[in-house]
Amino acid sequence: MTSLEVFVAAFILIVGSLLLWAVVAYILDVTQTRHAIRRNYPVIGRFRYFFEHLGEFFRQYFFAMDREELPFNRAERSWVYRAAKDLNNTV
Repeated sequence: MTSLEVFVAAFILIVGSLLLWAVVAYILDVTQTRHAIRRNYPVIGRFRYFFEHLGEFFRQYFFAMDREELPFNRAERSWVYRAAKDLNNTV
């Protein structure tokens, strides 16, 4: 096998694995009933929490800080989210 054939085989394996993951994630997202975002936007909805986590970085350097947003700042909004999920919501 030449190095080009190895590269092609590895590329096909990686693309096939990603495609298989996307199909499995789609089926799991459509059939689950806990999260409306993942049910309505399968596969893409899984990245919501990742982008929400990255939002801390972007707000720190590029956008408004956590307590500068109107009408509700990020701290108040996260408190409401925790209270809605019946988690620890003490300030």
